[in-house]
Amino acid sequence: MKDFSRLFIIKNGECGGWTSSTRTSFVISVENDELSVKCKSGRDMYASEINTAFGRFLKEYEAEFGEKVALYERRNRYRFCFRQGSSGCQDTYIEIDMGDGFPVRKFMMHESCFGKNGGFGCFVYDFLDLCVASKFLIAEDGFYAYPEDEDANSELEIQVIKPRLIEYEEGWTSPWEKPERVVYLRTVREKPEDPEETDDESDDDDTSEDAEE
Repeated sequence: MKDFSRLFIIKNGECGGWTSSTRTSFVISVENDELSVKCKSGRDMYASEINTAFGRFLKEYEAEFGEKVALYERRNRYRFCFRQGSSGCQDTYIEIDMGDGFPVRKFMMHESCFGKNGGFGCFVYDFLDLCVASKFLIAEDGFYAYPEDEDANSELEIQVIKPRLIEYEEGWTSPWEKPERVVYLRTVREKPEDPEETDDESDDDDTSEDAEE
């Protein structure tokens, strides 16, 4: 899977038993086939919110690169399993059969007794296959695909934001240099055709994640 990232902002999520906040924002990214889910601001995410956002993440990926994510070809038997604590919290693992009677167990993610998750990281194809095992995704024609009821959580209002291309923004100073000026706040999320002219290709409105705070 190619490197890719998106910021997700949810304002109308559920109220958890630990907070009255309905707002959360988090970044889902893939780098060198490693998936990372990190809370950016607001309360911790529900696992269901991560799943819904991950579906949007795959749609954005397909639109960006014009291709679906191919199924991962494994060489060893594997299974997904979980342990549940007395409070109702749950840890999910993948176990891989190495053929010697000692399977390798890898921790994947933790959910609290309220179903919340503060973020996690794992091999992206482990999470994709976990989504298949959980019936959130399906395997179809050699690719990861969506089941017919993919919009089960469509009531969530999710704002999806592309990463900024700071190499095309003015005023950024290296840590070993001194700043020379203060610049007008303008962010760039689409690569300009002419790197010297970023005004027409930039945004300076409330679509920035910084404006959401």
